[in-house]
Amino acid sequence: AFAHTEIGERLQEVVGDEILEPILITFFERRMVEVVMPDSSTVEVAADKGAIIAGEKTSPILEIELELKTGESKALFMLGAALSREFPLLPEPDSKFYRGLLLAGLATVQQKKNPVPQVDTAKPVSEAVAVLLVDLIHHVLTAQRAFLENPQFPELVHELRICLRRLRSVLEFAEPLNVIKQNTWYQDELKKFGQRLAKLRDLDVAYASWRQLQDYQSEERGAKVWLGDVLTESRNQEMEKIVSECSSGLATPLLLGLWGELLNNDWQESIVSDHTTEKFVSNGLVSWIKRVRKEAESVVWADVNDVHNLRLGIKKLKYVVEVMQPLLGDRASIAQQLEKLQDTLGIITDARSTEILLKALLRSKSSRAIHLEADRLANARTVAAAEESKQKLEEIQPSSEKVEIGQKNLQRKLNALEVLKIS
Repeated sequence: AFAHTEIGERLQEVVGDEILEPILITFFERRMVEVVMPDSSTVEVAADKGAIIAGEKTSPILEIELELKTGESKALFMLGAALSREFPLLPEPDSKFYRGLLLAGLATVQQKKNPVPQVDTAKPVSEAVAVLLVDLIHHVLTAQRAFLENPQFPELVHELRICLRRLRSVLEFAEPLNVIKQNTWYQDELKKFGQRLAKLRDLDVAYASWRQLQDYQSEERGAKVWLGDVLTESRNQEMEKIVSECSSGLATPLLLGLWGELLNNDWQESIVSDHTTEKFVSNGLVSWIKRVRKEAESVVWADVNDVHNLRLGIKKLKYVVEVMQPLLGDRASIAQQLEKLQDTLGIITDARSTEILLKALLRSKSSRAIHLEADRLANARTVAAAEESKQKLEEIQPSSEKVEIGQKNLQRKLNALEVLKIS
């Protein structure tokens, strides 16, 4: 029957008398059901179980496909969120065919890059911000996938945390728009997920510092176990725990639910009509800049918690500036200044985090040599933090010139960043 179709006839012309050999086979059992959602949307749910076969290699198929038949796209994501609360599910961006080509060695894994979202600034700001938030969800899912594929790489843990914080920051920035009814709840849940990665990141920072210290020390060690061994063992244990949680789809219902909320059209009715894109973003940035300025002016530099809170405020502001660039144009210099401030404060807070981490890890260790090694590392971090932070603060000392925050144009408002006081 296939030979008598249009594509079959064209294929016959190309192949001629050559013998076709299969390069891969997808073999699976499918069960289907149609689900009617509360808003009357209809979603087809297909559960597939089987295998992809390429020569002597096989890869299992165990997945659920959702297809919207009628109604609103939001229903598709809400059903996905509901299913992922009951079953350990992760979004799968690759088709069975592509996975088969990878298995057969006929395709290479492409490093997927999230393109800059195309935002129509002529549309209501609520729609523009929703587009940016959906793009940030894509970034989180991509970062999570990369981490699960190579959890041993510290930079992938770091990138996943950054993606989560960037999403949280823009959610907080978008609160006045009422784009999402449960905005604060989503922020809190994303924060909880990010906090699960905190110890793993702290271990990576501590280990990197320990390795750096070894480059300057060549004396023989008396301890049978080095501090690096303790950090490595703890890192592996923490990594296994986090990989297990992420692989089970811990964040899937949260991210799909948020995605579905952003596809909801009801929120458009609650948006103030005069909230143009430029007005909302510029006013919001001015407000956040004022808040960070206030924190910077009152910070107690000897209090690490105070410094940490200021750093978080600067991080949030930097992330929002980065994400809002499609709505603002090029403001790279502002983001760069914020990043320098963030890095400077990070030197101080990371030194303290390493000290706390080492005390907790070595509480049950009796080796005096390891404790001495830990003390040397903590002291070296503290001294280095003091020297590096002093140098960086001198490099980015802001102008004392006052900048009047008016309503004339966006550039003038963003220039308010120059009056941040950090000393």
